[in-house]
Amino acid sequence: MRTMRVRTITLGLACLLAFAAPAGAAVRLGPDVTRTPTAGIPSLGCAQPCTLVPVAPSTGDLLDAPFDGVLTEVRYRGEFADTKVRLVRVDTAAKTVRVARSGTARSATSLGPGLWRFTERLEVRAGERVTLDAPGSGSAMFALPGIGGGLVVPRPADGAETSYVTPLAGVGPWVEALVEPDADRDGFGDETQDRCPNDAATQAPCPVAPVRVEVPGPTVIETVVLPAAPAPLSVPPVVGAPALSRDRRTVRVPLTCAARCGGSVELRTAKPVKLGGLKAVVLLGSARFSGAAGSTPVARVRLAAAARSLLRPGSKLAVDVVLRPADAAASSKRVTLRVPAKRKR
Repeated sequence: MRTMRVRTITLGLACLLAFAAPAGAAVRLGPDVTRTPTAGIPSLGCAQPCTLVPVAPSTGDLLDAPFDGVLTEVRYRGEFADTKVRLVRVDTAAKTVRVARSGTARSATSLGPGLWRFTERLEVRAGERVTLDAPGSGSAMFALPGIGGGLVVPRPADGAETSYVTPLAGVGPWVEALVEPDADRDGFGDETQDRCPNDAATQAPCPVAPVRVEVPGPTVIETVVLPAAPAPLSVPPVVGAPALSRDRRTVRVPLTCAARCGGSVELRTAKPVKLGGLKAVVLLGSARFSGAAGSTPVARVRLAAAARSLLRPGSKLAVDVVLRPADAAASSKRVTLRVPAKRKR
């Protein structure tokens, strides 16, 4: 007997680290995990271990790999860290999936509340799409409205063809995967895993061929090795003390840029709070910033009405300031946001 559950959670999810495709022919499969829906965020899962299958894409998304390559990275939104990738071919008319191959069971790394990431190295064939295992036992995956999705219970084996069910119309698993080309067919992605994509015998930098230099007299064969250019050092900006406007509509977050900087700032409650009948970590708002070296830009975060309801005059609220520089790792800082008291008349 198949047991499924479907529920809806209403909370603000952060616009987190984007899946930036490297230069070249890498493609993103599935919905962008930075997308923030305007309505409630549904979730779907199973009471027992199952596989979550994207069946139909939302507008502008690509589900099936357009070429043979290598799956190198997966990000998803959900309530579980332990998972496994399965590459499948979907027959929507028959409502079946055939499993081509599976990855290794992994524990994903958390990038923030409900957002997970893990690296992979799994060969992909054109026409295959990425699915994820869910552990069951109360865990679920957030779903994005506009995607068609299905559940397979129990989990299928490699080579097996099995049917799927669609418990919630109009939503599907929120999974994003990066597929890179593999020109030399060595099973390593050409853009992040293989430093010599034209030679299947090595993934290190390509060997340097001898350079023949003709000079008067005897011929000289000289090997010229060019040193690798050093990677640029990224200096993330320093976050100052946020200040809430008296009308509780805007939070000014000052930053100090030692080098040219840019990115985004997010404000979220430091712990779950009650909002709309639910208790959850709430995204108060976000804003982008940019500045030259030595500048002090200010990110002005506009607060939604729901967020302002948490900021009662004269109160204090513990807030996590999440800094996401464009060229450095994300970081967070916990501060206390003090709400100005009402003016006496």
